[in-house]
Amino acid sequence: MASQSEFPSRRPLWSTYWCQTPRLPCLLLFFGFLLVGGLFLHVYGPVAVNLEWSADRTYQYTNSHLYPRVTRAPCNATCRWLREQQRRKQRVSSTCNSYRNSSTADLSYTLTSKLLKTMKHFLVLDSHKLIYCYIPKVGCTNWKRIFLVLSGAMDHTNMTTQYETHLSAQKNIRTLAEYSLEEAKQRLANYTKFMFARHPFERLLSGYRDKFLMDYPSSTIFRKNYGPKISSYGDPRQRRPTLRSDGTLNVSFAQFAQYLADPANKFRGNDPTEHWNEMYRMCHPCAVTYDILGNFSTLHEDADFFLHLQGLDGKVSYPKSTNPTNSSDEQYLAKYFAKLLPADIEALLARYSVDFELFGYTAPSSVQTILQGRSNLPRWADVA
Repeated sequence: MASQSEFPSRRPLWSTYWCQTPRLPCLLLFFGFLLVGGLFLHVYGPVAVNLEWSADRTYQYTNSHLYPRVTRAPCNATCRWLREQQRRKQRVSSTCNSYRNSSTADLSYTLTSKLLKTMKHFLVLDSHKLIYCYIPKVGCTNWKRIFLVLSGAMDHTNMTTQYETHLSAQKNIRTLAEYSLEEAKQRLANYTKFMFARHPFERLLSGYRDKFLMDYPSSTIFRKNYGPKISSYGDPRQRRPTLRSDGTLNVSFAQFAQYLADPANKFRGNDPTEHWNEMYRMCHPCAVTYDILGNFSTLHEDADFFLHLQGLDGKVSYPKSTNPTNSSDEQYLAKYFAKLLPADIEALLARYSVDFELFGYTAPSSVQTILQGRSNLPRWADVA
């Protein structure tokens, strides 16, 4: 049997070969390591705890603030969504700053009494501390349905038609413009604010197909009021006005595009031209700091995450579209924009340039093909 002296003696950690004498300084060194380690765990320990907590729930969210350590987390679906939200907000902020001293864009940076009177697209739900700025042709009908359910004016989101939804929203949901300046500022500072954007070309194509190709009563009324003016655009040699079965004028997409591109035509947020009014003119993202910036291309994902973060996913869900125009389909875009002259497309890019930059859009691939080789195109159009 081996003697006890053949085994190394079990010495304390501090009495290793490099720290055998003197012992007191080594003890101080050892406890110094413990202190530093404790501080490290105090600072970084919550990260590991939070990661475990967020695996089966979600990241802590408060009005306009994300949990400060979310960027340390291994990126699951919630983390990726929050990071995309941060990217969108940074894009809006940097674009607003770049235009601050420019006279090329009519951007608002401060809430004033004059601006507040125009903010009729801001729907306010005091009961849930929500403010939603709606943009036509960006899924706004369903958000109005959700607000009506949350307000108690409706029991389910599938109870009304599109037309009835808009009328009910006007009757039951207040807009920010109805509040005093101080009341509006208080709500903007404390409520959760959100909006949804859409590619400008998809949105104007959706507006064209909805108002000039569909046979809804509201579309017929629109054609009667705006058809004659819009049909006056285009090459006079090719202009042959024809009538639809309801007696209104047929309007080609080329005529519609030239009407939109004409800077003499001013669109407003409180009449039918809101369907192609610039998004920034309705929702003022340089004056209002949004907590959530949704995108039509990720509409249902954004809606699901938003409702979950607000604790509303057990009460409502975002419905399916009741009036799809398929205008986000690249084939539809290619089909319609192929009918336009490159100069008209350039004019549309110019008109909606601020929307393109604010929300990070570029020219669709089919449009890029048409514009290849053209000069004086904006850098963000991403055309080689």
